[in-house]
Amino acid sequence: MLESISRPAAPQHTTGPAFHWSRHRRPLQSSDHQLNLEATEWVLQLPVALRPANTCSRYPRIVNHIAQVWLRTDRCRPLFDQLLRDSRPARSGFPSSVREELRALAAFRLDGVLPTHAD
Repeated sequence: MLESISRPAAPQHTTGPAFHWSRHRRPLQSSDHQLNLEATEWVLQLPVALRPANTCSRYPRIVNHIAQVWLRTDRCRPLFDQLLRDSRPARSGFPSSVREELRALAAFRLDGVLPTHAD
């Protein structure tokens, strides 16, 4: 029976060798796999409704970076723009839960808007 189950072929991306997003990302460091102390303290200072639990668990590297630039509008705005408007080829973007957390953080930090939850 196992012989009759075949694995689907890996998706083929036609973006070519000229551009690959991974060349533009700094190499992963061991500290990228968990929240650092600065990020943990930053998250705990946020209003409870704004704490990015999904992003913390799935992308601690990103939360560490946001915490690092949070007080610097000149660096915070471009970071949120980059995260929310990902134009890298062959990328599907963040899961919707993470995307919504990032949008809420950007609105809060850049526009002073607290998230509202529809019941």
